[in-house]
Amino acid sequence: KVLGTGQRWMDIRPEVFRAHNEALQARLGGSVWTSCRSWYRTEGGKVTALWPGFTAEYVAAIRRPDWGHYRLG
Repeated sequence: KVLGTGQRWMDIRPEVFRAHNEALQARLGGSVWTSCRSWYRTEGGKVTALWPGFTAEYVAAIRRPDWGHYRLG
């Protein structure tokens, strides 16, 4: 989509980022990662380094981006 269009950058829309992150954090909420002490968590306790599901779910989630979620310029 972006290649060959002359666009030089892309950025996720803030509201899409927030909703996606809230969904990820909700899924991670009951996992062992929320209580571990490691680089997986920020000082505030937010898990930022892991996908909360199966690899196949991740592949499906990124396979076809919704271009309406991005700003291009």
